[in-house]
Amino acid sequence: MWDEPALQELLPKALLPGQISTKPRQALLDYALWHGQTGWVFNLAEASRFEPAVQLAQAVQTIDGPNPATIRYETPKAYAARIEAARASAAHFLVKKLEAVAERQHQPYVSRNFKELLRQCDQFGPDHRTYFNATPLMLAAKCGNVALVQALLERGADPLVRDHYGHSAWDYALERFLDAPNPGAYAHHLDALYPLLSPPVIDVQTGHRLVRLERHQGEYWLFGLMLASYKKLYSQAVPQPQIQRNLRGFCADLLRRNAEHLPASVLAPERTRRTYFNGVLARAEVHSNYQPSRQLWLRTRNGYYVINPELQLRAHHSGNWLPWTQWLNQALVFNGCGIKPNPALARLNVAS
Repeated sequence: MWDEPALQELLPKALLPGQISTKPRQALLDYALWHGQTGWVFNLAEASRFEPAVQLAQAVQTIDGPNPATIRYETPKAYAARIEAARASAAHFLVKKLEAVAERQHQPYVSRNFKELLRQCDQFGPDHRTYFNATPLMLAAKCGNVALVQALLERGADPLVRDHYGHSAWDYALERFLDAPNPGAYAHHLDALYPLLSPPVIDVQTGHRLVRLERHQGEYWLFGLMLASYKKLYSQAVPQPQIQRNLRGFCADLLRRNAEHLPASVLAPERTRRTYFNGVLARAEVHSNYQPSRQLWLRTRNGYYVINPELQLRAHHSGNWLPWTQWLNQALVFNGCGIKPNPALARLNVAS
């Protein structure tokens, strides 16, 4: 099971130059693709010269854009057509590799016949961990298998259990939905999974004040989208990666477009309209005068937001308060995506 301690033990073995065995390198590559942590793909390509990682790194670099030094004797139109074709081919290659890893993990959880999975739950417990440290309920939710989700809940599976990136079963369902090239056309049964899996409340603490977010509030959905998408915010293994933009924080327009794709039974269409959406962003900002002041996020520049650096979340099982950076395992996300922390953001005085 690849949880964080196992991963930390794996990293030096997989990235050791001259490593003879391919098993550690393949395990790290699979882990990186499953969680969208493309920094480790580049590490494998550079340090270990692991050929599958080299191919993926080249594909990502092609999607990001060509080196201007490679432009020779082409008309602008011919050059643009060649680059667009290369990007499309590279994106197709990357998607196929991602799907191959996902399919191996999803296969038992998409079937209508899941007696063997239920037998395993009876033997090992309903919340036992699978290969990438997910519970059966998380994977059933990710696959949109409503019947299996209901069967697991009946056996006592806990929808509030989290993995080492802070994701619950609902986050798995939401993340898969958002990862789809066209989420609006993706039949993922979010409308059926929503009442079964989404937490009734999200308890946060800002400025030593308890803030309870409930499903009927706009902040619940905006903050929930941030929590579900943070792990892949800096990833290059997602549809239309925008790393340079994402380094500024969550893009308001992208958050709204994601919200627009949610089924109407999950989020009412009027709550995705620009005026309402921008109003929710403004009223929950750290420096907002709105009362009650929830202070959930900080605007770093026009249209970009980061989670309030002082914000904490309460674990439903222990009741303990955790800084959001610990809840979402920011250190591991940064490590896996090859992102350097921003000291200027860490020094921000949110109370000023």
